[in-house]
Amino acid sequence: RKCTVNEAIKVDGHDAWLVETDLSFRIPGLRTDGEWLAVLIVDTGEGRSSIYSASIPNVSPEWEAPARQAMADLRVG
Repeated sequence: RKCTVNEAIKVDGHDAWLVETDLSFRIPGLRTDGEWLAVLIVDTGEGRSSIYSASIPNVSPEWEAPARQAMADLRVG
């Protein structure tokens, strides 16, 4: 794995931590040999948190932009 992002950010005004990683692997019979993984942990208040995660295989890069947009559109309710 190769960590590409590991940083504090804000989500809807709340503290959050974002980790993005490029994973590589070899699994016999599987078309993909890697994927982009994002994990976002958001402080939702009162000692609680929520997690958003996305995992996009490298054979389907067209899904990374919608996953990033979903992450950017997150709101704490």
